[in-house]
Amino acid sequence: GNTNSVSTLYRYHLAVPVCASVIRSVNKPVTDFQTTYDTISFSPMPTNAQVVSISLKLDTLIHTWPSDVIATLTSTTTGRTDTLINRSGGNLLGDGFFNTVLNDSASKPIDSVYNPFTGTYKPYNPMYVFNQSYLNNQKFILAIRDAANGDNGTLKRWTLNVCYFDV
Repeated sequence: GNTNSVSTLYRYHLAVPVCASVIRSVNKPVTDFQTTYDTISFSPMPTNAQVVSISLKLDTLIHTWPSDVIATLTSTTTGRTDTLINRSGGNLLGDGFFNTVLNDSASKPIDSVYNPFTGTYKPYNPMYVFNQSYLNNQKFILAIRDAANGDNGTLKRWTLNVCYFDV
């Protein structure tokens, strides 16, 4: 008997995303019943860079009553807005947010801890709404709202980290 066998070689390429961070030092006041805005831009990036994960770090957001803070992130490319912090931390006087990382893969929700906030937490709403959007020329707007009277703060520094595949 004549036996023909065919061998096929498969090559697997493990795709590892590329990550980019933009840091902003702004020193913007956060005052009673007002919203403070700041924008981070990812440009230039590869044309086909597609977002696979995103995290936001409040390096320093000082506020005398952190449970008054509402923070949202908006993509100008997709028009999507996500609420990251919604009056978290209980009704306690405090200092604010220091090296506070908001990331979907964190185990503790931001609402499960009290201020001052330091560490890595799951945001109020998941940030995966920004996934699969194209990163090139995308702008992200951070909005920090003081939702009550009688206290204030300062957004000193924040960082946005985006991981992407160049499809």
